[in-house]
Amino acid sequence: MTEQALPDPQPTRRGVIGHLAGAAVAGAVVSSGIQGDLSESPVMKLFRQWSQLYSLSIDDDATDDEAEAAYRSYKALEQQLFEVPSENARDLLAKIIAYTSRGDFVLADTGAGRLIFEEIRTLAV
Repeated sequence: MTEQALPDPQPTRRGVIGHLAGAAVAGAVVSSGIQGDLSESPVMKLFRQWSQLYSLSIDDDATDDEAEAAYRSYKALEQQLFEVPSENARDLLAKIIAYTSRGDFVLADTGAGRLIFEEIRTLAV
């Protein structure tokens, strides 16, 4: 009988964001499968565009020009994303994923982060 390593009891920020990303995507898939694309919120529509551009900007196979153009586009899209009010927790999770660049940065209580924290407080009450 072989021993299996137990998972680390202290979750990392990257691990938590990764799980949140998976939950947001899973929720979006279930929702769109049941109700179709008409139920997709404005935030999730922007998030899907952001996610595609973000992925291209870090793609090793992209040329420098492609990656730079994708970076400029997703940064501009982020501003739109943060300005659209969240309709639900899934929207809020999508914004957190975008703001933190999929967990590479922290969620600060300044700038767009302040807007996200205000939405967290609003949705939590």
